[in-house]
Amino acid sequence: MDEVLAGTPVWEERAPNREQISTFGLRTNQTDRSFQDITTYYATDNIYFMEDRLNILAGVRHVKIEQHSIALGGAPQGRAIDVDDTSFQLGGVYRINNNLSAYLNLAESFEPNTVVDDITGDLFAPQTSEAIELGVKFIDLADGLFSGSATLFQIEKANVVRSDFNPVTFMGDRAITTDEAKGFELELFTSPVENWDIVFAYTYLDAVVAGAISPELEGLRLEGAAPHRVSLFNNYTFDEGPMEGLRIGGGVTWADGPIPQFGTPANILVAEDGFTLVDVFLRYPTMIGDQPVTLGLNIDNVTDELFVRGRGALSPERQLLFSASFDL
Repeated sequence: MDEVLAGTPVWEERAPNREQISTFGLRTNQTDRSFQDITTYYATDNIYFMEDRLNILAGVRHVKIEQHSIALGGAPQGRAIDVDDTSFQLGGVYRINNNLSAYLNLAESFEPNTVVDDITGDLFAPQTSEAIELGVKFIDLADGLFSGSATLFQIEKANVVRSDFNPVTFMGDRAITTDEAKGFELELFTSPVENWDIVFAYTYLDAVVAGAISPELEGLRLEGAAPHRVSLFNNYTFDEGPMEGLRIGGGVTWADGPIPQFGTPANILVAEDGFTLVDVFLRYPTMIGDQPVTLGLNIDNVTDELFVRGRGALSPERQLLFSASFDL
């Protein structure tokens, strides 16, 4: 501050040190510093059976987490955390034939929370999760017409720390939840005719708060979780005639609502009704003198759809982007 008052340009001012930040910075709690030590041991192996038709991936990980906080003045604050956990991952892929494979994946995780509870002064308990995924992958089905995958999944997370800004009180809100997400994903790639590529994707997602200290959160959908989402993208390249080399394409993304935008109980009524987003593009290779150049045009959000992408962030307005790319 003295440098600025003496006439030193702000962009040349030295960054404040820790003592200055502690003295002049805004403080929302009495915590001086928090410490965290993480020790991890893990082992994995990839095993093949049945002439490589069956592939098993197995892994185990042990994590030990030590956390404690110091209050202003140097005294210990809150209860120190000393926890450890052993998690595993087990997955397998079985090649049914040259075009079809089935897979299964089971996994656990154990991650520390680095957020301090303002009331107790303790760091929040680590976040844990369990996940299972079952699906099939296929390639060149129906004489090479279809490739893709289909997947069923379920994920459970405990000790999820949710932080959000309350637009009424202009303060931060926080909640601890147990979350559950289960659903189905389908992805298809196809080329019905030469030079025409299509990608189709569909997701069904049932993601809810399975448990929380605040009872009004239980059973509500998770933030940003659309119940149904469909996307269809395709492109076509002309290989003859006056438009030879021209590639045109685009896609549509449709999301079903309501899509919650809340992070904590204070904002549970904020939701997006759903949206439809349309994007298009074209690319055209040509010559400018002796230099090959590819001209491009992208139009994002063609219909100028207005929707909330997340946490109050609105969708971008219709955008046109012209480009020219070449090799020097």
